[in-house]
Amino acid sequence: MTEVRNILAVVSNASNGKSCLQTALSLGQQLKSQVEVLHVRSDPRVSIPLSGEAVTATMVDQMVEFSENESDSRAYLVRDMFKTFADGLPILKNTDSSSDKPKNFCLRWMEELGVEDQLVAMKVCRADFVVLSRPTKNDEASSLITFKSVLMNGGRPVIIAPPIYDGQEKYEFKEISKVGFFWNGSAESTRALQSALPLLNSVSKVCVLRIKENDWFADIKDIEIYLKHHNIEAEFLSILEGNNGGDVLLSIAREISVDMMIMGAYSRSKLRQIMAGSITDHFLRKTDLPIFFSS
Repeated sequence: MTEVRNILAVVSNASNGKSCLQTALSLGQQLKSQVEVLHVRSDPRVSIPLSGEAVTATMVDQMVEFSENESDSRAYLVRDMFKTFADGLPILKNTDSSSDKPKNFCLRWMEELGVEDQLVAMKVCRADFVVLSRPTKNDEASSLITFKSVLMNGGRPVIIAPPIYDGQEKYEFKEISKVGFFWNGSAESTRALQSALPLLNSVSKVCVLRIKENDWFADIKDIEIYLKHHNIEAEFLSILEGNNGGDVLLSIAREISVDMMIMGAYSRSKLRQIMAGSITDHFLRKTDLPIFFSS
């Protein structure tokens, strides 16, 4: 992939959707690509149990009505938030021809009815990158389901947007100028590196981080050659792992002030994840950085 033409931003609700929009719009502006913002309205026909002796037709009707009202309210808040963030930015109408390939930064709003994780996993083929909000306590289960569904079944890299803490109400461009790349020699890390090339070519500094595991460091000679083939100069840092590799990696990323981390997702063996924990899940829970994942 030499350039990014389309970024799909999935906004589930207004409470954490700002972070997703902020990250996706900044990426779109930096990479001069289209950003499609998707909100999936829950379908009460599949979200409500319609069988069972204890469930009467009246109860079903009431549950469907309640679910529809809740979905309408959530969609209204998300649309309102999108309008606020998109104020003054170029927006494509849904009636515009999809054959008109955007050559510059622009936005498009999309709204669909269905089950979010299933629908998004099917739609990611239209995009180069997918942006999701980091799971929070309020929506952790559903957000994790969507993240893993898109990551494992969508075939596209997923960028997790960090929370917004400062009460930001409007979009402001935040350039990604320095990225950290976690290299452990895995196939997932290799795919992450290849998928992130358009982004790596748009930043001013790349730091390759590797952690010592069981007295072994992933070899960097070949990855250095690969990056040079793509005219990317990188700094290489080797880290001695502490009790928790995720904590160590996150601490170093903060210390060297990277704007985004890039890594392969769930690249450790199942046994290693059980014993030492997953660095992927650790970053999902704790990071305040945008994370670029590939599987």
